[in-house]
Amino acid sequence: MFNRRLLLAAVPAIAYFGVLLLRLFSMQVAEAEHWREEAAKLSKRTLRIPARRGAILDRSGEVLAEDRFELDVTVRFDLCVEEAWRCAACRRSNFASPGRRSRRCPDCGGREFRPASPADFAGLVPFLPAGGPSFEGLREAAFAEHRREVEEEVARRQKLYMRAEREDVEKVLLRRERVLLRSASPELVKELSLSPERYHGLFVRPAFRRVVSAGEAVSVIVGQVGPLSEAEQRELGSRGIPWSEIWRMEVGRSGLERGLEDRLRCREGRKEVERDARGRVIEVLEEDPPRDGETIRSSLSLPLQRTVTEALRAACAAHDAEGGAFVALDPANGEVLALASVGEGIHARLNLAVLPAVPGSTFKILTALAGLEAGTIDPLETFTCAGPWHGIGCSHSPGTVDLRDAISRSCNKYFARAAEAMGIGVFAPFAAKLGFGRPSGLLLPEESGGLVPDPEWKRRRYPKDPVLHVGELRQMGFGGGALLVTPVQMARLMAVVANGGRLVPPVLVLGEGGGGDRVVSEASAARVREAMEAVVTEGTGRRLGLQEFRVAGKTGTAELVADRQDHMAWFAGFAPAEAPRVAFACYLRRVKAHGAEAAGPVVLAFLREFFAR
Repeated sequence: MFNRRLLLAAVPAIAYFGVLLLRLFSMQVAEAEHWREEAAKLSKRTLRIPARRGAILDRSGEVLAEDRFELDVTVRFDLCVEEAWRCAACRRSNFASPGRRSRRCPDCGGREFRPASPADFAGLVPFLPAGGPSFEGLREAAFAEHRREVEEEVARRQKLYMRAEREDVEKVLLRRERVLLRSASPELVKELSLSPERYHGLFVRPAFRRVVSAGEAVSVIVGQVGPLSEAEQRELGSRGIPWSEIWRMEVGRSGLERGLEDRLRCREGRKEVERDARGRVIEVLEEDPPRDGETIRSSLSLPLQRTVTEALRAACAAHDAEGGAFVALDPANGEVLALASVGEGIHARLNLAVLPAVPGSTFKILTALAGLEAGTIDPLETFTCAGPWHGIGCSHSPGTVDLRDAISRSCNKYFARAAEAMGIGVFAPFAAKLGFGRPSGLLLPEESGGLVPDPEWKRRRYPKDPVLHVGELRQMGFGGGALLVTPVQMARLMAVVANGGRLVPPVLVLGEGGGGDRVVSEASAARVREAMEAVVTEGTGRRLGLQEFRVAGKTGTAELVADRQDHMAWFAGFAPAEAPRVAFACYLRRVKAHGAEAAGPVVLAFLREFFAR
């Protein structure tokens, strides 16, 4: 009887241990390879190695924009146990809530949690920037970004007819590290590094951050970097780039940062390591080194850039202008030495140097070149400017003039007649030949091509009045009408006269300039150059004090039709006249002064700095 009872009691125990032995055999023999792989996954980790985006330098090697190494404090919300921060599974099962013992959450990687409270992070408060947000404020801001990304990802999946369970999306995004504090102080980094067990979910991560070292003088030209658009993310994802890298990637959004994106772009590296039970790296299994972006030396001169920017600001303040721009380039090879833009309001965010404006009398230089090349202008033939002619007047009343006098004294009627004599069939193609009506090719995506009206444009723009009338052509002859040019295009026109007739492509990268193609004969360029010298010695620019630099120039004042009291004030030219080293164009928007008075002082400040170096 006793043996029977003992046998009945032993059967369940034998069965239990039999099942246990079978399971042990299955795990250690039959499924050994599977569990070995799972253990390897827990001990392996892929670390990212940040890469440095290429720097942008000026022509002498001074830094304009660069990536600076910094240490950020990041947060992972799946490792934080406060109610608002827990993953969906933690909230459903109430894992690691206050008052309970530490438990494991199956949805958060099996990590062991403990209850947390604001007091856990109190030790970080002394290390936060004085006067900045509190630690709680930083966390709330980071979590607000998380909630926004969850909503966007759910909406994106629904748009693509994908399964969009909010809890699934949140579970993935909670594991993403988010920047809590940028450029952490050494004291804060030390505190976090020495006591990681006190600050669950907080990490110190290296980062490169884009800094425009030269400040406002080059900020509009250098441009900005920013995150990828949704379309750009999809395009990179289709090329096999990991999404963990794509969402951190920043690219150029404007200026040189965008124009040189392919050369400045970097690629972060990766390192797969094996860790022990304490998380220490014991072996590097595989490493893909980072690739830094190319360092670009621009053609800009930072001292000239700063001088011109300050002079433009002073001129805008003196004349209550909306904004202004200045462009200077080497007439021999097209290298841009300075390209400045300043303004108020919306104009402060625009690069006015590559945006169009009415050119005024500076465009008479092109009319003169076109007439000389076409043979419709005899430089020695005189014209008497007396009284209005077809509604066109001259504010200077120059009297009897030839080509030299018409340029130096800025006679509107002379060039209106010249444009009419050559006709739109000569005028518009010649302007296009000299680069007007299309972008110059600078590495600035926001550059405009301006406008040179022709019959086709008139038919498209005004279908009810499709004919380009002779009156419109007369207006264009002296820089009026619907004409629009950029300061870059005007500076390049000055370079054509300065270098004897070659159209050089403007460039912003040192060493990439060229000689350009001949578009005007040397004889025509010499005729116009002589007249432009007279502008400064005896004409409309004689009071500017530019004689010491032997400047050849042209003033321009374009009235705005909406308000004839406001003007576009221009001064363009080159120096020294006998052996030009620099060509330039300057203009101010909406001023009540004339071109020489408003723009001339900016040119004078630039030339003093240029010839002093």
